[in-house]
Amino acid sequence: MGRQNHHVVLLLDNFSGHYISYEPQNIDIQFFEPNLTSFVQPCDASIIQCLKAHYQKAFCLCAIGLDEAGEQNIYKVSILEAMLLVQEAWDAVSQETIKHCWNHTKIQSMKVQDNKALGDSKAWDILHELVASDMTLPQAETKL
Repeated sequence: MGRQNHHVVLLLDNFSGHYISYEPQNIDIQFFEPNLTSFVQPCDASIIQCLKAHYQKAFCLCAIGLDEAGEQNIYKVSILEAMLLVQEAWDAVSQETIKHCWNHTKIQSMKVQDNKALGDSKAWDILHELVASDMTLPQAETKL
């Protein structure tokens, strides 16, 4: 990043394990205020809740199917089955839900004085498009 003169902003919550003992170059680290995480992180702004709801639905449907098939332990699933259920649940989370959660946090329109990475509204528009559409990361990098 340094050789290409790229600058990024890394947003971190105030978890004590996020302590960094050196001054990174080309990375501006911004820490959230205490107890602010669930308000500004899209995954904490209902994306995880939505994912869990879809997972629980798929898990219950699986258990019902096993019960109807006469299985004894209807709640036992292998790690592979659980991973497939999570993948199915993630696929069920709509782009509209993700977009709504990003909009709820209002961080994509945040402006920080003298910070080009956060102050570039066109870059935020591209990020928003990346999150809310089927745009790929290479396509977003090209637009940036």
